[in-house]
Amino acid sequence: MSSKPYTHVSSYQVLQRDANNTATVHLPGKDPIVLGVGGPYQIEDAVHVRVGDVWVMAGQSNMRGHGFLAHPFTKEPFTPASLPQVHLFGSDETWSVAKEPTHQLAVSLRRVHHTLPDPTVRDPFLNTLRGASLGVAFGNAYYDTIKVPVGLIASAHGGVTLQQWSPFLEDKEHQDTLFGAMVGRIQSAGDRIAGILWYQGESEAVVKVEPNYYSSSLSNLIKMSRSCFGLSLPFVVAQIGRWTGTSSFSSWDRIREEQASMVEYERVQVVASIDCSMDDYVHLSAKGLCQVGKRMAVGAIALVQSIPGSVSPRVHSVVCQSIDRQHSLLVSFDPPDVQWQALEQVYGFILSEGEIVRADIEGYSVRVYVTEYTMLHIQKNQVYLYYGHGENPICNMKTTLVGIDMGGVREGIYNER
Repeated sequence: MSSKPYTHVSSYQVLQRDANNTATVHLPGKDPIVLGVGGPYQIEDAVHVRVGDVWVMAGQSNMRGHGFLAHPFTKEPFTPASLPQVHLFGSDETWSVAKEPTHQLAVSLRRVHHTLPDPTVRDPFLNTLRGASLGVAFGNAYYDTIKVPVGLIASAHGGVTLQQWSPFLEDKEHQDTLFGAMVGRIQSAGDRIAGILWYQGESEAVVKVEPNYYSSSLSNLIKMSRSCFGLSLPFVVAQIGRWTGTSSFSSWDRIREEQASMVEYERVQVVASIDCSMDDYVHLSAKGLCQVGKRMAVGAIALVQSIPGSVSPRVHSVVCQSIDRQHSLLVSFDPPDVQWQALEQVYGFILSEGEIVRADIEGYSVRVYVTEYTMLHIQKNQVYLYYGHGENPICNMKTTLVGIDMGGVREGIYNER
C-alpha cells in the first residue's frame, strides 16, 4: 500500500489507506495532513472524503451487473442500499456514494467502452432495468466486517474475452483497451488501490479453448496489474456460474477448474457462484450477485489481513471405504475443520464413471455412497469425482461462513487398501 501523499482530493473520494492505516494529503501550498481510517473528512472544498480500501471491479457482464434491479410488478428493489461508508468511482469518473447500477458505460469517458459492443451502451435505458451488480453487497459486507470504508472503481464491460483484457495490447492513452482503460481510471481515482475483484470467463467457456489458456492469460493479467499497482496486489476471482443456453462446444468445466487453480498463486482468493440464482441463461440475479459480493468480501478481507489458506473449501482427498456391503467415498477438505450448513442430502457430486446412490455430510467431511459395481470399477480404473460438473449442475453445499460454496472441482479417487 503506497504512502505517497495525495496532491488532489475530490468530494466523496475514498483515499487508499497505507500500511499505517493512514492517508496523507499534501495540497499545493498547504501543509501535509495525515488522516486515519474512517471519515467523513472535509479537505478544502472536498467534502465526505473517507480513508479506507479501494477495490476495482473488473471482468465482463456478471461483474458489470445484469441482474434485474426491482420486481417487475411490485417495483420492490432487489438490491441493497449502500452504507454511507461505501463510495463509487463511476463510469463518468466522478466519486459519489455507491448505488446500483454501479456501471453506466454509456457515459464512460474511455473510448473502448463505446467501440466494444455492450447492450447497455447501445440501449442505456436497459441499465435502469437490468443493472444490479455485486458491488454494493461487497462494499457493505466489507465495511460491516472490518469497519474500513470502501471505494469501488467500475471497470467491467459485458461480453468480452480475456484476450480483449490483455495487458499486452498497446494503449498509451489508456483509452482503447480494457486493461488500459482500467489503468487510466485507477490513476484518475487516486492511483492507489487495495486490490482487484475479477469476474470473467463466460466468453471463453462457450468456445473451444486450449488447456491452460485461461489460467496462463489470467496469470499475465495479474502480473501486469501488480507491476502497475504493487507486487503484492490482492486479486479475488469469482468462478463462472451456470449456463442454461446452447453452444456447439463448451469449455465450462475447464474454465472453472483453471479458475480454481488460481488460488495456488500468492495473494489470490477464488470464490464460487455455481449455486447462485440467475435471471437468464448466463447472468446472475441481484440475489445471486449479492451472494457473490459477500463471498468476495470474505476473500478480500483474508488477503488484506494476510490470513493464510483459501476462504473457499477445497477437496483434500477422496478415499474408498467399504464395510458391511456398504460402499462409499470419504471426501475430506481444506481447511480440515470446515463447518458445513446442515443438509438432508447433498447435491452436486457425480463420477466420471459409475453411479452415486447418495451423499451425506459427516462431520467435517462428506460421504458419497456408491453401488457395489461402481466400487469394483473404481478399484480397477482411474475414476474422478466431480462437484459442480457440467454447464448447469445442481449444487447445495455451503459453509456457515456467509454461505461460501465449494465451486466446481475434480479430484482423483484413492483406493484405501
